[in-house]
Amino acid sequence: MDSLKTLDHQEFRRKLLKLQDPEQHPGEIEKVEVKQTAIRLCSILAHLFGDSLDRLTLWGRIGSAFSTSCAKVSDDDLDRFTDLCLEHVQADPGKAAACDALTQLRLTWAVRTAEWRLVLLHYISTHQYAVLTHGRARWEQVKTKEVEL
Repeated sequence: MDSLKTLDHQEFRRKLLKLQDPEQHPGEIEKVEVKQTAIRLCSILAHLFGDSLDRLTLWGRIGSAFSTSCAKVSDDDLDRFTDLCLEHVQADPGKAAACDALTQLRLTWAVRTAEWRLVLLHYISTHQYAVLTHGRARWEQVKTKEVEL
């Protein structure tokens, strides 16, 4: 009689979700793209940061937005992840809807594979300080018009 093959937790999860492992090592170009996307999202959150909040809490608030949103999104739904971040920083819905940079990001990751989206979420969850540091530097460049939002 054939015995059933035992699956470990990660293998079972991948088979169930029909996804690759988000901790898989992406290629160099993909790594750079994922990092730059995370940094851009961070600067967009700074741009959309709610007027009712104290700007002195900007980076701490964005950091906690990443933490709480990562904890709530276990799949590759970047739209939901971003919406949770926007809610956390109390972004104005009208301003968010009119933000071309945010629309570009959403359209870009809509055509990405589920694996790519999972890698992005994994990167944000495991590199929050780096994303905040680079996001703040990019935000300064946006404010001085060195780069577009």
